[in-house]
Amino acid sequence: MSITIRQAEEKDVPRIVELTKELAEYEHLSEFCSITAEMFGKLIFEEHSLNVLCAEKDGVIIGIASYYFYKISTFSGKKVLYLEDLYIIPEERGQGIGTQFFAELKKTAKNSQCGKIEWKCLKWNEPSLTFYDKLGGQRDEEWITFNISF
Repeated sequence: MSITIRQAEEKDVPRIVELTKELAEYEHLSEFCSITAEMFGKLIFEEHSLNVLCAEKDGVIIGIASYYFYKISTFSGKKVLYLEDLYIIPEERGQGIGTQFFAELKKTAKNSQCGKIEWKCLKWNEPSLTFYDKLGGQRDEEWITFNISF
């Protein structure tokens, strides 16, 4: 019963959508989750603007980590790998899968000459905050995130 971390394939898109919707529900953001399999397929396999890692156990995808290279740090002159989503089904949590995802993300970031990996976590999500702290993630309490939605 080993876990395999691998890049998503086109056949994985329906499961990626399913897990993304589970994540949105967990985060109390379901009303904002309107992505479809067609949209994911285009982003991942046509535009190559989104990357998705899959955690697979016994032929079933039990977790996803989606990421992209979203900016350049003008201070370092290096790219930043942005982790958009990390989700592992509840019954498989606590088995080191998140750590495996981060090992793969670190390898990808280094191979892509990134200066860092960046991500966000909701303030109330204590299990994830604890995991990220143990992982060595550094909280950025200095910057406030803004956005404009369309």
